[in-house]
Order: sequence, then C-alpha cells, then structure tokens
Amino acid sequence: MTKRQINRLTKLVLVKTQKEAVMTALEAGYEPSPAELKEAGVTDPYRVVNTLRYEQGAPIYLNNRYDSCGTRVSRYRLGTPKQHS
Repeated sequence: MTKRQINRLTKLVLVKTQKEAVMTALEAGYEPSPAELKEAGVTDPYRVVNTLRYEQGAPIYLNNRYDSCGTRVSRYRLGTPKQHS
C-alpha cells in the first residue's frame, strides 16, 4: 500500500469500527500487510481479519510474496470464494 492509502485507512479506522475499515479497504482493492494495518490504527490485525472471515464469511487470504531484495512480504487480499457444484 502507498502512504496515501495508509492515510485513507487511518481515517476510516477513526470514523468506523476496525472491522468495517478493514473490510472497506479490502473491497476498494487495497492489499495491506499486517504491519500496514497496525500503522493505520488496527490494534490486532490478525484478530480483526479472522473475525471478518468467521463472522461474515469474507474470503480474505494472506498471500506471501517476495520483494526485489528477497524479503518475504505478507499481504491480505479479498478473493472470491470457491464455487461448489
């Protein structure tokens, strides 16, 4: 996420609940890392995301990627649920 996106998420956390702010950011296409969520004011990102997964059934995934320096970076994203036949 860019600094601008983190600032927007910080404002959302101040206005809405942490769950609503995280869900709004994910629906807007942001892919925040747990550290970025903490920086934006979410006290416990793992708990907030797990609550969204289990209470609302949100298909939120934590993807691991590697940056150009070879450092692993974990980012949350909103996916599509599996289609059952």
